[in-house]
Amino acid sequence: MAQLLGEIEWGQPLVAPVVVGDTINVAARVERLTRDLSVDVLITEEVRRELDGRFQIRVMPALPVKGKPEPIVTYLVEGVESVAQTA
Repeated sequence: MAQLLGEIEWGQPLVAPVVVGDTINVAARVERLTRDLSVDVLITEEVRRELDGRFQIRVMPALPVKGKPEPIVTYLVEGVESVAQTA
């Protein structure tokens, strides 16, 4: 997914750096879903693939996200998998 980093001039002399793109928009929408669902952490499929089983996750129902034609499947992060420690 593509992102764009740039600056938007809000007036002299303030210039604010911004990042825009589909990934950023989806992240903002998923973050909003955490508040709507009263949960701490939701992740997308792309993030879930990177976790390599290190976290306990539960699939959530696909939810509509503004700007996407299809609902997005999100995952609830419930905890960290226990790791056996070696001495």
